[in-house]
Amino acid sequence: MFQYRKILGMHSEDFSLCSIASTTEHSRQKVSGVVQKAMVRDVAYPLTDEMTDHWLEELLFLEKAMEGSGYRPMDFKYIHRKLGKKGQSKVTSS
Repeated sequence: MFQYRKILGMHSEDFSLCSIASTTEHSRQKVSGVVQKAMVRDVAYPLTDEMTDHWLEELLFLEKAMEGSGYRPMDFKYIHRKLGKKGQSKVTSS
């Protein structure tokens, strides 16, 4: 399992991305991506006990969790473009 808690903990202690990457044995780009996603989602250290690595993965990388479930995120731009064409209609189910 990817060590999200360790990465966020080391980042909060002001370790460099290179040292975090070498300690966790992951690429610097992956470590940087985790840190950036955590900032966007307002995940800050200290983490609670319920914030496991699995929980953090689902929170930070929602698209990855959706791929594993077999569902794709809806492409609203595509749907809007298709419904804007002549002869297309919205069908609602009750």
